[in-house]
Amino acid sequence: MRCIEKIGLPEERCADTMIETFLHECYSWIYRLPTEDLPECAVFAAILYVTLYRKYAGKRWLRPGIGGVLAGWFLAVLWATVLNREPGAYESSWIPLHSYWLYFSGGNPEIYRSCFMNAVLFYPGGLLLAGLLPQNGSCRRRMICAVICFGLFSLSIELCQHFLQLGTAEIDDVLHNTLGAAAGFAVFHLDLDDPQR
Repeated sequence: MRCIEKIGLPEERCADTMIETFLHECYSWIYRLPTEDLPECAVFAAILYVTLYRKYAGKRWLRPGIGGVLAGWFLAVLWATVLNREPGAYESSWIPLHSYWLYFSGGNPEIYRSCFMNAVLFYPGGLLLAGLLPQNGSCRRRMICAVICFGLFSLSIELCQHFLQLGTAEIDDVLHNTLGAAAGFAVFHLDLDDPQR
């Protein structure tokens, strides 16, 4: 049975809906993981990625492949944070660490999970960019470049959410996203760089 007959959509919208459903299911599955399991998943992802990176280092298709996966990650993040949202009445918070104040003053315990998940969301981006950037030169310079790139990307998402009323824009999200990307970048280089860099 064809997709159009199953869900009753025009043919041109069918593929879009299948992709949206797949992304939504992936995002929901990751978000429902127990918080204590996430560090193990992050370590496993880093070990797998670095192992494959070393195994195929020097292959012509490696960097374009990483670039393609990174582009897919960027699109998935944009879909989850901006493109798949409807405008509504949202409040914004531009006070740094405001979410922690809310959490420790007896607010919703989901705030802690949300902060943690914002870091997890950008962790793969840092891991992928670390393998995409040239490995010669200073690791510190590459790290600064990565932090600036991901910080600006996260800030642009929050500004879109604020001005288009697509979600609660918070400066804490930018901090957590950037920290997650920096953690992914650093984990990639833990074993790859020599101690002199």
